[in-house]
Amino acid sequence: MSNQRVLFDGWELVHAPLGPPALHVLDLLAHFPDAVEPEIALPSEPPGWLQVDANVHVHPTPATPAGRLRWEQRLLPRLASARNATLHSPTTSVAWTGSQSHIVSPAREAAPSVRAFRTRLRQALGRGGTARARLLWPDDVPSPAGSSSVDALPPAVHPDFSPKDFYLPPEIPGFPELPASFFLVHIRPEPVPVRRALEAWTWAAGPIGEVYPLVFLGLPEDTRREAEKIMARLHLGETVQFYPPVPPTQLHLLYQAASAIFHPAPIDPWSSPLRYGIACAKPVVGIETALAGHVAGPAAYFASADDPRGLGAALISVIVRDDIRKQLVDHARKRAANWSGSVLKEGLERIYT
Repeated sequence: MSNQRVLFDGWELVHAPLGPPALHVLDLLAHFPDAVEPEIALPSEPPGWLQVDANVHVHPTPATPAGRLRWEQRLLPRLASARNATLHSPTTSVAWTGSQSHIVSPAREAAPSVRAFRTRLRQALGRGGTARARLLWPDDVPSPAGSSSVDALPPAVHPDFSPKDFYLPPEIPGFPELPASFFLVHIRPEPVPVRRALEAWTWAAGPIGEVYPLVFLGLPEDTRREAEKIMARLHLGETVQFYPPVPPTQLHLLYQAASAIFHPAPIDPWSSPLRYGIACAKPVVGIETALAGHVAGPAAYFASADDPRGLGAALISVIVRDDIRKQLVDHARKRAANWSGSVLKEGLERIYT
């Protein structure tokens, strides 16, 4: 048993398991060095799907702004100190004070629509804590300006995200049957990207929507109701479908079954739908941002976020244009070949020890 320990902040594994921070932790654990002992701190009992080779520490904490502030600023540092562990956070909100080593590999969090005082305080303290932490950053993306201690590593994703040569819908226990072909939309439940997806889809639904519906994954009920109002106004009918969340351990099955990935939102540096789609050698359609361009390069079809017609044309093109589809798939395979899990594992061992 190693005496070198790393404690992961597992808040998102409980409260947002399909979000980038939670998926990033799972990606790291899939390539974790043997010489280091992984541990996870959770604010409630572990979900049934979480079967990992790591020590799990449960500290019941309410899912409120005050609860999360206490979690990040008090509970995690104390636990890391008691365990003599390096604290590794997948978000940019970390302890402002403390003597333990701290590593941040930020899969950015979305800003809440209503910012309570404790939420703003948490974010301010988190930024201060991040400034003194060691930063892990993907080696295919320029480092953030002003970062003094940066370690660049390959952005390898979980090995389950790999190309498949068949497109049969997977059979997932308790999950509704998927269409034989579809666009997968796996985004945070925020109003702007959901509306952008539907507005772009108005240009593609007529030509391809009956055969290739737009499938939203895991939208909460309130977001879904708002989306249905927009659908009614735009007359999208049954070309848009909503599916419940899947356990993160089965997320790769949806990516492998999808005909293409549509991500009309900004992406995160590490574990993003663009990376998962590229790793599965799928055509990816997204919005133009500097970060997305570095991550995907020619392995994705981008259009302006303010151009729903351009996004709609991109969606049609990756289906009806065999040459475009083949180019995207070929570039995706080449791109993902650089995301070396073995190099990531070696880098993590060097940094942790």
